[in-house]
Amino acid sequence: MKPPHFRRTFCSVCGLEESAVEKLHYFPSIQDRSRLWQVNMNLVFVGDIPRHSRICNNHFTEEQYLNRTNWRLLRDAIPTLLPYQIHKNKTSTSTDETYPATSAIHPQFEMMDLIQPGTSRTNQHATKYEVTVQTQAPELSTSKILFPKNKKSVFRKIENITQSPRKIKLISLVKSKESQTRQLKKLCRKRKNDIKSLTSLDDNAVVRNLFAGMSQTTSDFLISQLRCAKKSPRGPRWTVEEKAMALALYRVGKRKRNTSHFGLLKF
Repeated sequence: MKPPHFRRTFCSVCGLEESAVEKLHYFPSIQDRSRLWQVNMNLVFVGDIPRHSRICNNHFTEEQYLNRTNWRLLRDAIPTLLPYQIHKNKTSTSTDETYPATSAIHPQFEMMDLIQPGTSRTNQHATKYEVTVQTQAPELSTSKILFPKNKKSVFRKIENITQSPRKIKLISLVKSKESQTRQLKKLCRKRKNDIKSLTSLDDNAVVRNLFAGMSQTTSDFLISQLRCAKKSPRGPRWTVEEKAMALALYRVGKRKRNTSHFGLLKF
């Protein structure tokens, strides 16, 4: 006998019990994605869905699963196998019984238990269902709702961000500093000064413009770039993106460099 607090979990679309399916998925917690699911299911958007409302794996295609071992859905997965009628073929008789699709979300639907009382679990698994595919699905853009803009966004590394504002700003900063560095090297060659002795040129306007508003670590980084410029032409050179990443990490500071893995967020 089941305890009094035990609650049987059903699919909110077809009404199948949890033991009759492979997986029951929760509705998305993000309101925009939840709206997309409900609109695709031809349901009235209700905003906050009850936490116990779920949908089984029969309403998703195989391509929408990232891993079939633990039945993990892709981030942009949307239920498309949404039948309005489920045909239950009985082995004992040749007649078909048609059950309307049920939903615990839509106010005009009533929950119906498709498993008749008295049927065993073996008969329950032996039952075959023919699922019809909904051909016309609403065309909605998912680019704005799949990746919310928050501090915990998965796109933090510079190699994963192709045209982020921080990366563009850093690259423009590096290019401007490279231009000032070329002017400084030209001035050093003109005055026959060694690049290592940059402190002797602090009074020069080009040097003051180069290190204006910078921390000591950032100026040290640029000085190291000047020293690397004296290497042979066949020596290794940093790309613009590598310099942008290094400059971003230097701008974080020594204190936060170990705790912050991505300096772009601090820029």
